[in-house]
Amino acid sequence: MKMTVMTKCVGIVALSIIIGAMAVFLTCRYYTASSLNENFETNLVAQQKIVDTLFLENQEKFLEDAKVAAESAKLIGDVTSGNLNALSAHLKKMQDDLEVGYVTLTDPTGTVLCRSYSEKKNDSIANQQVIRHAMAGQASVSIEPGSEIKLGIRSAAPIMHEGKLIGIISIGEDIAKHAFTDRIHRMTGSECTIFLGETRISTSIKKNGQRAVGTQLNNPAVSGPVLGGQTVHGDSDIFGKHYKTVYWPMKENPSGGKIIGMLFLGQDFTILGKTLSGITNASLLVTGIIVLVLLTLTTLFFRSIVVPLKKTVDFAVATSKGSMDEQLAIAPRKDEIGDLANSLR
Repeated sequence: MKMTVMTKCVGIVALSIIIGAMAVFLTCRYYTASSLNENFETNLVAQQKIVDTLFLENQEKFLEDAKVAAESAKLIGDVTSGNLNALSAHLKKMQDDLEVGYVTLTDPTGTVLCRSYSEKKNDSIANQQVIRHAMAGQASVSIEPGSEIKLGIRSAAPIMHEGKLIGIISIGEDIAKHAFTDRIHRMTGSECTIFLGETRISTSIKKNGQRAVGTQLNNPAVSGPVLGGQTVHGDSDIFGKHYKTVYWPMKENPSGGKIIGMLFLGQDFTILGKTLSGITNASLLVTGIIVLVLLTLTTLFFRSIVVPLKKTVDFAVATSKGSMDEQLAIAPRKDEIGDLANSLR
């Protein structure tokens, strides 16, 4: 099949424009996706620091609260008088005033005298690390499990009177409650889960109003390194959504101590998909318009060359056959086609 010069030229240029436009589009899309992905990871690192700071500030606050409370003349007076009703009321008011999750009072052996959040008493919490330290005369803070509070940021301080240990005050926050992970979710914009060992004890992630707590992570590729002290970044599909994730160790106290669990943050990666889809659609539209404009300009350009060139060819063919009545109807041009036309007139 015979192809005209016009068809060949426009076809070659059109193919070059389309290939070039697609190359530019795909390159821009790749670097846009990479940049957005990197931004997600950077955000997670920053959010991880926010969570670490929250834990540290809470531990420092609760420790200071316990030290101050242990020196309260009113508390010392209530403890020495043995007035449990007054102590219970005092602890509840202290919880409200300090804006903490709980306040617990024990005797010098770690046996509970009263709690601000529960009527349960006379049970021993002497197995808790902070209580043992307080029994030895030292105020301390840690993150550890317990009987009434599944996992808490706990502080404790010895209550001394006339040089003798008369009781122990423990102040802290129940981080197994979903209010704590929901708070982190509001602060960071990411979903949060707290693990005790490999068991989920609190999470902000919901499906049909339910939270997957009490379940195991069951991912040795993550839990192994994290419980060994490493931070692991990755991707996870949770309840049908894709998340950019970070897992890192949860240690028992600010100075380190043993690893007792894991912390998790996850950013909904479908946001990236929607953003990238929007950018892709906009880029395709702009690319399509640019290609259409370039093709139109290319066609007009080649028509300005091919049409007079064809007229010149037709004129030359006619005159070579002896026709002297032909007219070369080409407007004056100051280029090679114009020179060719003038030489044939």
